[in-house]
Amino acid sequence: MQVDSKLARAVGQFETMCEEGEKMPTKQLFDSLTNLLGDARTAWNPRSSGEAIVKSLTNLSKKLDSILSTIK
Repeated sequence: MQVDSKLARAVGQFETMCEEGEKMPTKQLFDSLTNLLGDARTAWNPRSSGEAIVKSLTNLSKKLDSILSTIK
């Protein structure tokens, strides 16, 4: 899924920022990624309808796009 690869990219870029030390990530970025990881964990809810799951994943994808654009 696209959301999974976007999450992996965002976390990987965050880790790279921490290791390189040139452009240190902010607390706000850390909190945003933490919240998105939590959202991703709860996106699949067996009691939810298919529409609700797709909507949740679509929103998550949009938020990840926003974060990825700020990290670059």
